[in-house]
Amino acid sequence: MHKVTGKKTTAFELSDRSATLADVMIARSKAGIGSDAAIQIRNKVIEGYKEIMSMPV
Repeated sequence: MHKVTGKKTTAFELSDRSATLADVMIARSKAGIGSDAAIQIRNKVIEGYKEIMSMPV
């Protein structure tokens, strides 16, 4: 997702008519949402691992 965002941002900065400000902002929002979701999943996995490790055997 970040590659797409980077390409759209570069195209917009270079005044490419195919890239609008709205396209760039939407791509950045999607990338941010994807990153947030990945971080939340990682945190849940770590939380589960810590809970399992603290269980008595």
